[in-house]
Formats: sequence, C-alpha cells, structure tokens
Amino acid sequence: MIIKTLCENTSVNEDIKAEHGLSFYLELNNGRKLMIDTGQTDLFYENAEKMGVDVSDVECLVISHGHYDHVGGLNKFLEVNKKAKVYVHELGFDDYFSKSSGEIKYIGMDKNLEENTQIVKTKGIFEVDEDIKLFSDVAHETPLPASNSGLFMKENGEIVQDKFLHEQNTIIKEDGKYVLFTGCSHNGIVNILKQFYKNEGRYPDFVIGGFHFSWKNADADADFSYVDEVGKFLLETRAKFYTGHCTGIPAYERLKEIMGDKIDYLASGSVEALINNLNSVAILRRYYMEVFEMLKIAVASEEKMVAGHFGHCSNFNIFDVEDGKIVKEESIANPGHKPGFLPNFLNDMGVKVVISGGMGGGAIEIFNEKNIEVITGATGEAKAAVEAYVAGNLKSTGSVCNKHEHHGECGGH
Repeated sequence: MIIKTLCENTSVNEDIKAEHGLSFYLELNNGRKLMIDTGQTDLFYENAEKMGVDVSDVECLVISHGHYDHVGGLNKFLEVNKKAKVYVHELGFDDYFSKSSGEIKYIGMDKNLEENTQIVKTKGIFEVDEDIKLFSDVAHETPLPASNSGLFMKENGEIVQDKFLHEQNTIIKEDGKYVLFTGCSHNGIVNILKQFYKNEGRYPDFVIGGFHFSWKNADADADFSYVDEVGKFLLETRAKFYTGHCTGIPAYERLKEIMGDKIDYLASGSVEALINNLNSVAILRRYYMEVFEMLKIAVASEEKMVAGHFGHCSNFNIFDVEDGKIVKEESIANPGHKPGFLPNFLNDMGVKVVISGGMGGGAIEIFNEKNIEVITGATGEAKAAVEAYVAGNLKSTGSVCNKHEHHGECGGH
C-alpha cells in the first residue's frame, strides 16, 4: 500500500504546499485507488497533480468527520471525479462549530452537497466491501483530548459540546495486515484503538491520523502527562503509527521520545509504502524520481565493481541521480557488517535504492520495512549498474545469500 499525503499542516518541500487540513491518497497493492478526506481547500488537488495523482481515478473517498479542515475540498473532488462513492457518516452534514475568544464559527460541511448522488451515508460498522470497513460509535473509556473543549454542535436547536458521533474510522485489510485511519481522533486515539480491538479481536498493524493534542508550541513547564500516557499505550499495541495535523509538533516530538521508530510524521508531500511488495516499492522509487527529480542509490562494491555479497563488500559507491542522470558519485568504506547495522546506516544517508550481487534475507527485510528498494543479482561496474537501473534495464533476480545469514555476515538481522 502506498500512502501519499496530499495536504497537512506542514510540507516536505517548497513545491508542495501546506494548510491546516488533512488528505490522504491510497494506492493498494491490487491497484485500487482511494482517498481519506479532502483538506480545507482545493490544495489537495493542486498537490495531487504535482505528486502524480489523478483524482478522477479515485474509486472511493471516506470523510472521517464533518469539520471544514477535512471536507473543504469536497466540492473540487466532486467536480473532477464523477464516479467515486463518498462515504459520510449520517450525522456528517449536521451543524458543527468552533469557539475562540467568545466567537462561534460554523466549521461544518457544505449542505448543498448532501443530496449529491455520489454521497453514501454510513453509521456504526459499515462494510464498504470485504477489504474496507468503517466504524463509529466509539465508547469513551478514557478521557478525550482537552482541545475538544472548543468544538460544538447544534442539538435540538441549542449549541452544545460536540459529541463526535459523526467521526468514523477506516479499516483496510491488505495481505493479512490491518491499516487504521483515524482522521483527528476526537474520540481519543486510545478509545478508538480499544474499540477496534473489541470489533476485530486484535489491534491494527498500522495507524494513520491526527491525535488532536493540538499543541502548536510548548514551554519548559508544559505538562506532557496525558501525551506520555497515550504514548505508552500506543507502544503496547505494537502497531506502527504515522501522525501529523492536529497532533502538533511538540506532542509528536514527545511521542517520538517515547515510541522511537514506532511513530513517524506525515507532512504534505510525504509518501510511505506500508505493506510492501515489489510493485509498491517501485511506485515509491518512481515518485522520488518524477516528483522530486532526485534519487540516492547505493551499490555494494569492491572498488568500482558490484560486490557479490552485500555485507562483505569493501565499500559503497553512492550515486545521486537527478532528472535521470548521475550528478554526483562518491565512495565510502564499509563501516562494518554488524547484524542490522548497514540497512539503518544507508537509510540515515537518504538512500532509496540498494544494488548488490547477493544479500541476506534479514537485510532485505529491514530495507523493505524502510521502503528502500533492493536490487540483487547485479554484476559488472557499479556506475554501469546504476545507469542500467535508471534506464529501467536492471531488474532484481531476488538473489538471497543464505550461506552466512545466521552469523549476520551478509548484513542480515
């Protein structure tokens, strides 16, 4: 599964714009194309074009909840896409408000869209198909985010605290893995995960969404106790988390201290391959080449020649490729082949493709987890191998070195 963040509060570079909002594009391993939310404005569409996404090809759009920063681009979506079903909770078109400095502001959906024939209203557990399921009605077993206090709804003609009954979560099952999208987690990320467990009998493998801590800054005396408790619970689920938007940078940094590589941040322009196969990693590689027009490739080498064994190579020839051409090359000595060290070492350098003669299965697995493409079975000069790869003429043979893998000698685990 490929996830492209079409809009979020921050951005990976100046070409991809940011706004206070959230929108994801998903491309499943079977080729299906989906979206979660549309951000605050038409920006999701502008960024989609830059990121190689054809919004008109999307077959399914899920609206996580009826707030402007997730539905503001829906008019544009329906303008360019005439086939997708748009799944909105049956309470999604109700009246929702925010209150700041005593001023009440409408933040709900455009009611003119409610009768659009592409809209499908949902409630409770709603099965889109055998691979996609939505659920709401989250029980509040633990406290909700404090930042919910400024959000309201109209009930029986009166303005009352929002109960977030309109918030729905998306489950996608792919290749035996469960991926959960939570929108803003107004019902509390811990409560949502507990409800997921009640419904599915297990926790998800991946979780993507904001946690609505809504911290824009934090001073030395900031109270992180709630964030700390949430972080500890998230670790217990053993899922991999991707967050952003309403979580806030200070809260994310605190979670990162607690959770380490179990949590990462998704900004506008971010791309992740969650459930890897050869096709998804290749899509990711094409994205870096076509959108950012750059790619860093490492070749396990013996001087200038491709090495037969990844972990035993004497050096790595590193090539920077821009606009389909090698613009920089350097050689670095192999720093050592301790188990699991080399994949992390190359990842920290920003490498997106690794070429070698052979490689241990453990190293391949770590590279896959980090969305780094592995090409094995290569021979000859390292530079020629890179040129063949860029031209689309170098394919992996899937050559796995098993002889020394139990000793970690091929860079394995």
